[in-house]
Amino acid sequence: NLKVIKKHLKHFNENLIEAINILDATRQDKQVELSLNVDNSLYEGGFIGDQDRSLFSLIHQAKPKELNNFLTSFSDNRLRQLLPLYKARNYPESLSQSELQSWQNYYLTKLNYGAKSSPHKLFQARLNELYEQTSSAKQIAILDELKAYLKMIHLI
Repeated sequence: NLKVIKKHLKHFNENLIEAINILDATRQDKQVELSLNVDNSLYEGGFIGDQDRSLFSLIHQAKPKELNNFLTSFSDNRLRQLLPLYKARNYPESLSQSELQSWQNYYLTKLNYGAKSSPHKLFQARLNELYEQTSSAKQIAILDELKAYLKMIHLI
């Protein structure tokens, strides 16, 4: 075995480095996937405790600028991850610059995650199909407006 390893040492080292890079990329993909699926974790990770559930009505009654006060109140880490998303989805005008940047990073990552099968790529492909299938000036104008909107929010 040692003779075989020595004979193929150069290729062994290259293959080992490639395998480590693949494992690192897979681990990073899994971490991104977990952070993007925090909403799903509510269904997969068990029930929310009574103490945390008792805060929900207070959160719904809170003013947007008060929402961050609840971050340290949760014992369930999933809710600490979800609260900023709740705030961004429901009160985008109340976000600080850093919160807005985090939200933009989150949704752009979510839209682009999955390479060719990402929601973004699938939507672009469908948009292109609609352009090819459409001859109506009115429908093309609507598609052009949609494309302009996507450019405005940096999705194209």
